Amino acid sequence: MLRKYLSLRNASLVAAVFFEQTNAFQMKSAFLHMNTRGLHPQKKSSSLQMALDADDVTNTVSAISNFYETSPFLSAFLTCGAKASAADFVAQKRTDDGEENKVVSDIAILKEKKNFEGSRNLAFLLYGGLYQGMAQELIYNHFFPIWFGQSTELSTVATKVSFDMLILTPFLCLPIAYFVKAIIFRYSMGEALERYWYDVQNKGLILKYWSLWCPVQFLTFGIIPPHFRIAFIAFISLFWLIILSSISARQEDIEQEA
Repeated sequence: MLRKYLSLRNASLVAAVFFEQTNAFQMKSAFLHMNTRGLHPQKKSSSLQMALDADDVTNTVSAISNFYETSPFLSAFLTCGAKASAADFVAQKRTDDGEENKVVSDIAILKEKKNFEGSRNLAFLLYGGLYQGMAQELIYNHFFPIWFGQSTELSTVATKVSFDMLILTPFLCLPIAYFVKAIIFRYSMGEALERYWYDVQNKGLILKYWSLWCPVQFLTFGIIPPHFRIAFIAFISLFWLIILSSISARQEDIEQEA
């Protein structure tokens, strides 16, 4: 009888221990499942946010590209006009210290200037927007493909660059800058040509232009997509216009001193 009682008691203890272990395992599994479910939304939320951010960047780039592609003349005027105005603003904030201009990497190093000339800035804004923007859009992306073809082979690119450097630069691009300033400052076209010729002869204007724009235009016609060509030129022209406006400011200072 006693032996039977002990056997039943041992069986009960074993069953109780097994039940407790099983219950603990089930609770632990449920806890882990809850934690896992709790982590998944965070991972999904983080991944979703990254995807949304990537979509925003893609949509922004696509919108900008679409604007430059569908509104070439407007985008050209806004981009180049803003760049030209900014370049002249920087140049006007710096002036010569009485010594000969020093040029490092084709950028004139000048000191601060006191007065800001709005009419001069307007002249460069018009030069940038009308010529470097709209006119170059017409010439480079409409006339050049007709005249020289649309190929990006080296021979075609070299022909475009040569025509730009040897014909457009001395007879159209640079004179227009001086003509626009003549209109703003109300002096004659003849005087504008005299100032232009003076800078060509005495300040190496053409050589400085070629040293910068010859390699740049190889990139423009050989690598840059057509609808971004004017924007690319505008970015580079920021540095060129600092040189050009600084040269013009130096000439005006000499005339005022005389």
